[in-house]
Amino acid sequence: MPKFRPSSRKRWRLLPAALLLLTIGGAAAWTLLVPDSGGEQAPAATAGKIDLTGQPFDEAIALRGQWEFYPGRLLEPASWDAGAGAPPQPAGYMDVPGYWNRQPIDGRTYPLEGCATLRLTALLPEELPLLAVKLGNTFTSYRLWADGRETASAGVVACSREEAVPRQIVQVAPLERGDGPELELVLQLSNYDYYKSGFQRSPLIGTEAQLEAAYRRDAAVSWFAFGACGIIAFYHLLVFAVRRRHLASLYVGSFSLLMSVRTLLVNDRLVYTIFPELDWQWFAKALYLIFYLGLLLLTRMLRELYPAFVGRRLVRASDAVGGLGALLCLLTEQRVYEHALLPAELYACFVMAYGAGAIAVAVARGERGALLFLCGFAVLAATIIHDFFYMADLTRAASLAPLGFLAFSLFQSVLLARQYAGSFAEAEQLARRLLAMDRLKDEWSQTLEQRVQERTAELQEAMGRLESAQRQLVQAEKMASLGSLVAGVAHEINTPIGIGVTASSHLAQRAERLRQLYASGQMKRTELERFLAESSESASILLSNLQRTEQLVRSFKQVAAGQASELPQRFEAKQAALDVLISLSPLLRESGVRLDVRVEAEEGLETTGYVGAFYQILTNLLVNSVTHAYPEGGSGIVAITISRLRERAGLYVEFEDDGVGMEPELAARIFDPFVTTRRGRGGTGLGLSLVYSLVATTWGGAVRIWSEPGRGARFELELPEAAEETGEEQAHERRDGGQAQARNRS
Repeated sequence: MPKFRPSSRKRWRLLPAALLLLTIGGAAAWTLLVPDSGGEQAPAATAGKIDLTGQPFDEAIALRGQWEFYPGRLLEPASWDAGAGAPPQPAGYMDVPGYWNRQPIDGRTYPLEGCATLRLTALLPEELPLLAVKLGNTFTSYRLWADGRETASAGVVACSREEAVPRQIVQVAPLERGDGPELELVLQLSNYDYYKSGFQRSPLIGTEAQLEAAYRRDAAVSWFAFGACGIIAFYHLLVFAVRRRHLASLYVGSFSLLMSVRTLLVNDRLVYTIFPELDWQWFAKALYLIFYLGLLLLTRMLRELYPAFVGRRLVRASDAVGGLGALLCLLTEQRVYEHALLPAELYACFVMAYGAGAIAVAVARGERGALLFLCGFAVLAATIIHDFFYMADLTRAASLAPLGFLAFSLFQSVLLARQYAGSFAEAEQLARRLLAMDRLKDEWSQTLEQRVQERTAELQEAMGRLESAQRQLVQAEKMASLGSLVAGVAHEINTPIGIGVTASSHLAQRAERLRQLYASGQMKRTELERFLAESSESASILLSNLQRTEQLVRSFKQVAAGQASELPQRFEAKQAALDVLISLSPLLRESGVRLDVRVEAEEGLETTGYVGAFYQILTNLLVNSVTHAYPEGGSGIVAITISRLRERAGLYVEFEDDGVGMEPELAARIFDPFVTTRRGRGGTGLGLSLVYSLVATTWGGAVRIWSEPGRGARFELELPEAAEETGEEQAHERRDGGQAQARNRS
């Protein structure tokens, strides 16, 4: 077999392999070099004391550094009371985060199994609100006291294997501070089941609201990854149930299911919220089983998708490693099967490197879809390698493998969509060829005049379809704008309604409580006065939020009804502009641009015209400014000035922003359909084209633009009253004149 040498035209396809290596190397460098978040830059404890009096507590602070270490003893806060005799003396100071069996403490390394007490005194600002402590991965059972009060525990702490019960629960424990600025933390630990004794992460201290919010945010991300991986698993397993020969769906679905389960076992250990009494040994076995089975499934998936580039020997080797590792986990304790993890991780790195090389060769040989698959595989491999560092305590960051698999699935979805699109395109191409052959056969039996007539009819039909498509695109642009208004108003209404529901439910609870007191004859004057005060406050909250909801609904109703109407009607110009601003307020807030929109108009200025077109014109101009005038975000000013036309009845509107502006060449054709600077990023090029169509055709007016790079843009609109329309010829002249003015103004 001749040696494969890529041609010069295909050498560029080897670039993804280099990108993959850079991605994996970048992930490793980020894991090892980037400092941890979560307050790790705060002061560290020294000799069992940490001074946090100068900290702003705007985020949680890690209680890292030297904790007092009392090995082999389970001490409680009473041991340090003044009346308990001589206080115990620490054997040394343990660095947190860390493990007492992996660091010398006062020149001595302590054995893995056993118990210990750690103590830390923190100096805190006295004016702080209610505090809490978050305990992360602590091996493998603990009890925590704060200022003499027990606040948290996991498992049973004991100094013997028979009595100790391991449990690994991540929790946020509220603290009840005593008098004075000092906070004493006493933590009992014991470990007889894991190969590390101590902390994977430093305990965090902060306000209870901060820690609870961070915990809920992390839990939401984990639940999202769990659900997304579960949906992907269900989809692929369903595909396999329909098409049993498609083994790749079986492997991808099974791998997705493992990633979904693993999400609940890592980071904040959410599995304990479902199974609070889960045995710790089975918890640890599940993590290792997922790794070994995932290695087996990943290799089989590569073999199934690229059989010409991934050999059977790799599959057999992965089956052996994964099967033996899983069997070892099931039959032995964690202290035994832990020693097989490092060789298995090294082999997994080899498998990913082998797979990356095989896919890179497939890319170089022009395999369809290999480039997209390689990009997704690069992200998955990088996150898996990151998790290897995470398990080895080389990084304090969270587990990223489920998120990496979601990104890999996204690339797979794009690849699948491209395959379907290619199949449909081939089918359409074959259908066109058959139709062309039939047409050619018919043309040979007809005269030249008949052919010309047929071609003419085809061109007319094509022009009709083109005009119909253009009308549909314009209508779609209108509906998309109205849809954005609907979504924004619905989101905006949700907040006052939610507040109203909360206030009304609280009022109902208080009323029921008062009724019970009245029925039992225990109602007091103070209870009645409190109920009246809370009723007044709740009613005020309900009224203000319902008024806000009514204002939003009224503005949106006016805009929506106006856009649906195509008949001229009398309306006030300034109020119509303000209705548009209220309806677009959610979109403006979520755009990332801090926009100051100023509307100036004569009070009571009215006209007769197409109010729906007026709403659509202002909506498209505002959306155009948000999207194109401020591409880097930031802030800006938009001025809308409405006055009377000088020579005839109608409105003269000036719309001006202070954005980036545009080149004269672009301004000259800005009203042409499909002209956009955001091609491929969501821009259709129909927004300003629709503005021109509504002004020139619907209103019979004119629109002009002035713009220079760096000096913003100004649109000038002339909107005559509908009563001045005298006929089709006059509208045609105004349309031509408006187009000429729009193209010549710079």
